Amino acid sequence: MKTGNHRLHVLLLPLLLAFSLSASAWTFRVHVMIAEMAYRQLPPDIQQAHDQDALALIAKLEPKLAKAVNSFAVETPEGNISPMASTAILLDEWASQTLGNVFAKHGQTLPDRLQYLKDQKVERLHFVDLPFPKTVNCGELHQQRKTFIDTWFSGLNAELSENQSPVVRGILRACLIHVIGDYHQPLHVITNVTNGCQGDKGGNLYCLKSYNVAGKSTSGETEGHHHYYLRDHDYDDHYFDEHHECRHLSDDEYDHYYGSYDGHYYREQDAREHSYRESDYGEYEASTHSQLKKQNPKYCKTKLHHYWDIVGGFMPDRTPKKKLPALVSQQEQEFPLSGIVNDCSSTLPWLETSLALGSFVYSIPEWSSPDEQYQQKVQKIGRHRVSEAGKCLIRYLDVDNAKAQAAANEKN
Repeated sequence: MKTGNHRLHVLLLPLLLAFSLSASAWTFRVHVMIAEMAYRQLPPDIQQAHDQDALALIAKLEPKLAKAVNSFAVETPEGNISPMASTAILLDEWASQTLGNVFAKHGQTLPDRLQYLKDQKVERLHFVDLPFPKTVNCGELHQQRKTFIDTWFSGLNAELSENQSPVVRGILRACLIHVIGDYHQPLHVITNVTNGCQGDKGGNLYCLKSYNVAGKSTSGETEGHHHYYLRDHDYDDHYFDEHHECRHLSDDEYDHYYGSYDGHYYREQDAREHSYRESDYGEYEASTHSQLKKQNPKYCKTKLHHYWDIVGGFMPDRTPKKKLPALVSQQEQEFPLSGIVNDCSSTLPWLETSLALGSFVYSIPEWSSPDEQYQQKVQKIGRHRVSEAGKCLIRYLDVDNAKAQAAANEKN
């Protein structure tokens, strides 16, 4: 690599590290929506208790992260976002850390049932990666991942119902809120193994031409302008100037800072480390796209995973946070939790439902743009899954009520 570029890397690395360049799931805003929908259904005393735990955790966060979390706890004439719901973003921020380090960093001890995950990267706790289509060629990977996820979730829930430390409960609840959302996002559950059992990282290596239908942007940006998505909270202005050429990071550096399950970021670079202007992008033939992708999997400009993260455009990355309370109310009206019938007893039904959606999820060809029919169906399925996640989250937030309901069901 050239000396000039090396100096540029040295200058850029502190800036890169100022952002949490980790894995993502539903966007921060969707995770907060799921949590707030469930929160609004809880008894006031349970709401207060969960908010107190959330505030105890937020007080322990590093200042920048605390500011990002608090920025979601908005109050508007249309309603509020609770402190508990605002902590839904944290698991993505902790993705590159080990679970043990997350607790230690906040002065806490990892609970006993989770000690076996002490050295596990957090990102592996919210990606399931069930092979799709189902195949015997990937051995026992399907069952192994289902068992791993269900065991982790069961331990998480058990510790949350018994732990006496407000900060620990805050961490555990932030994890629980987030992964319940993740396990309802199809591309956090499945990975396309058509080209090998390593999969496409939940659609992160499945490239689309754009997120747009009929020239209308669903991602909050217009076609023809190249941006670098950083994170979902408002570090103005979200982007590096493309003249910084931060795309020249080496593969190892890119993986280190951006994370191997990167669903929010992209770079444009071919094997010769040559940068292209966005205006040149449309001149490439499909064969060139495929060749560049083979040389550098992170070549994708737009990824199927992120298209589902933004619910087919229902919740673009740059949706103003002050609109969230009204959007939560809209979601409740159009996909009411009272009308949701789903099995919340464990993670397994959620995972199987996402697996069953795989054929539709991957029905859009690579290097194409979604048509109106696909977009509408993504929004319908995605929003229904959001409400399903909210319905199940109530069960795990209102523990005492859930236990009483389970006891009543056993008697019947």
